[in-house]
Amino acid sequence: MPWIILGVVTFIILLKIPAPYGKFSNTSWGPMIPSKLGWFVMEIISPVAFAYFFFTGLEEKSWITWVFLSVGWVIILIEALFILCDKKIQQKCPFLLPFCIVV
Repeated sequence: MPWIILGVVTFIILLKIPAPYGKFSNTSWGPMIPSKLGWFVMEIISPVAFAYFFFTGLEEKSWITWVFLSVGWVIILIEALFILCDKKIQQKCPFLLPFCIVV
């Protein structure tokens, strides 16, 4: 129930205050960083966390889990991290934005 309340409150706030990225980015949200760095910070958390928990987990890994790790997860995330990042428009984004998206 608290998550629904948080979602409703966030929705109402975003009706009044535009999210600080894209055409609404400005320096009032903090210093600006290159969009590629922001994209990298936002995307790197997922594969690093997944790999950490995968390799430190106590369960024995079967061949299917290794296939899922290598094909189903890592390749897709590397594509999002490096290939799609190169296709992004070269704008700047607020410094804290990638960290807020991760949280």
